[in-house]
Amino acid sequence: MSKYQDYDSHSIQAISNKFKNTPPLVALPKTGEISDEYIQAKTKNNDKNYEFKLDDIHSPAFLINYNFEIEWINQSAEKIFFFNNVSSIHNLKDRNIFKLFLNHEFQAETQNQTKIIALHIAALIPELDKKRLSKLFYDISKSEIKYFEKLFDQIITEPQKKKLPIPFELLLHDETIHKYNLHCIRFREGILFFYVPEGENTDLIPRSFASRDIIISELMKKRLPSQISLCVIAAQLHNASKINTELLPKDYFELTNRLRQITSTAFIYSGGTLGENAGDIMLCYFIKQHNSKYITDAIDCALNLRTKIREFSSDWKRQKGFITDLDLNIGIAEGYEFIGPIRSALHTELSVFGNSINCAKSLSGFAKMGEIWITKNVINKVELDMLQNIKFGIHQIHNHQPKFIPNSFSSIMDLLKNNDQEIKNFSEFASLIITEIIDKNESTSKNSFN
Repeated sequence: MSKYQDYDSHSIQAISNKFKNTPPLVALPKTGEISDEYIQAKTKNNDKNYEFKLDDIHSPAFLINYNFEIEWINQSAEKIFFFNNVSSIHNLKDRNIFKLFLNHEFQAETQNQTKIIALHIAALIPELDKKRLSKLFYDISKSEIKYFEKLFDQIITEPQKKKLPIPFELLLHDETIHKYNLHCIRFREGILFFYVPEGENTDLIPRSFASRDIIISELMKKRLPSQISLCVIAAQLHNASKINTELLPKDYFELTNRLRQITSTAFIYSGGTLGENAGDIMLCYFIKQHNSKYITDAIDCALNLRTKIREFSSDWKRQKGFITDLDLNIGIAEGYEFIGPIRSALHTELSVFGNSINCAKSLSGFAKMGEIWITKNVINKVELDMLQNIKFGIHQIHNHQPKFIPNSFSSIMDLLKNNDQEIKNFSEFASLIITEIIDKNESTSKNSFN
């Protein structure tokens, strides 16, 4: 039997008819907002003190990002829906739901594979267009692209109400039929799918809408460890020890808190994910996603952050009578690393393990007076039309005079060739090829955050 086992127009029509006959429900905007009237109408025993917990979800459920990759999944979904220990798959790309629907485990257990795939394409129409189908997952074949395109064409042309919940059946090879209603909640971080068994109390669903902030906070704490491509920014205060010596403890604490507030605001504004603080070093991750310009987003963030810190430095010196300039030294690196939550009794932090983290930290230590240093490896991954908008290069001594050489690189060792002690300090990355980010053309720069 082909892995596209039940592909025919009738199966798509059946799904369309189910959408058509689905009773109207208040549609959830992409921002995820939902009216109080809806929550009150759907929650029979409304409890204002109700606090949602992920453990309350006993039916199959999972969270996907906007690459359609599973970030969190419960055991019920693994056992009943995917027939696969999804949480043990560390490569995030291999947790793409459409890739999982095509694998042999799902095919071996289900009779209506294509109907299930069509159901999820229909549910994800706001995030899908036909052009994107060719990049639905990383190793998609030409025959798979044609399969998805044919499905998409039939779904998109059917007169559907596209209202949630969507009723459907999961038909197994042993003739067992599981009947569910599919619910979705959209967050900035991804889409949460609920599969509620037919006839089961659905009061949990509107309550979960009302507990959106709690849900996404819990999901992020329990996201699966994954290997992903990301860009890392590491930032640290220039001459922190000297400034600490010059200030009273209360002023230094105030300074540190205000710097971290400005930095975290810049990271979040630019679409980054806050990392754990490594001592005095602040970290931010820009994760590669579909259509994301994660590298240039990181560069924009670094440049905007430098501007805001210099503005703050002027204000601080004026308010405190301080004479030392405040600068953040910044390093940027990129890699394919493990990312996941580290939980303690008090809180959860997102951590990344890998060489790119150490590299970014080292570059922030190498930088001076607010410089931004980046590896050649990262620059090489920037598209040419975007690269021409970035001013970068190396300052070198030529005829005993400093000279800026645009679009050039150097190893850390060569930049420190007259300083043996500094070479020892950066011995791990002495051969690393780097360049300094100077600025970006005004016409292509993002507006600075407020």
